[in-house]
Amino acid sequence: MLHLNVDYREYEVVGNSKLLYRPFVNVHLGAAYLRWLSDYEQKILEMEDLWFASNDILIDVLSRLPSKTLLKIKCVSKQWHHLISERSFIRQQSERKEAISGFFFQERFQWCDDDIRSISCIPVNTEAAAKVQRSVFDFLPQSVVLLSVSDGLICCRSCFPSPQREVYICNPLNKEWVTLPWPTVPKQSSLGLAFDPSRDSTDESTNFKVVAVHQNETETEMEDLYFSYDVYSSKTKTWTRSKEVCQCNHSLFKNKGVFVGGALYWPTDGDQILMFDVQNELKKPWVHFVVLST
Repeated sequence: MLHLNVDYREYEVVGNSKLLYRPFVNVHLGAAYLRWLSDYEQKILEMEDLWFASNDILIDVLSRLPSKTLLKIKCVSKQWHHLISERSFIRQQSERKEAISGFFFQERFQWCDDDIRSISCIPVNTEAAAKVQRSVFDFLPQSVVLLSVSDGLICCRSCFPSPQREVYICNPLNKEWVTLPWPTVPKQSSLGLAFDPSRDSTDESTNFKVVAVHQNETETEMEDLYFSYDVYSSKTKTWTRSKEVCQCNHSLFKNKGVFVGGALYWPTDGDQILMFDVQNELKKPWVHFVVLST
């Protein structure tokens, strides 16, 4: 019977950042064993290089697919699910501009505060243009009113009258949503969603903000009006009152907020557009009007 003394020692393979632990055997075992061990380690390194190369090819192929298709094929394998769920891949996809696939349409009463609960989705595709979908938001716990859209996410609220006011941020493609508490603002306030995953520098989470803008009266004899702002951050999960206000005697068009280039814009019934800088809100939020040329 041959007794071998095996001592595991640490080695760093050239060209690889991994530290491998291989058995160190006395020299009297012969050079054949050492050659076999060296070939074995080389094959492991070649397999790792092949795995990374195949991932690069797969990422290149997957990045060319639309978001709706990616959600369907995530269940093909664990590898595909992992790659598609990577934040770096999501940010890369968000920078691609996809063609509009459809429109959401929701009517409202002109002289009544109650909401119309039905929402229609009208596809752009000519083959499905005649198929108006009315069950797109059935995954939410209650009927909603659409408020704002930003990069695939939709901000909506519970229909009035409602015993409990709530705000929902949802993704109709994967039917996921989060519930936000209603801010301490009047129900006539206008909410805007700010979401841009390409600006998120972390791979751990994708953050968004919701801005509630509402009009107030001053206590002066002139009875001027001014706008104030409440901001919800998904990082802190709280509403905070912005220190900025903007004097204005025009009214906003409800549910017309648009997020572009780090700022939210609301049209008014005058010749001006209200702008709120969401990107720099934590440093020094600023608000001003964009005057439309005649």
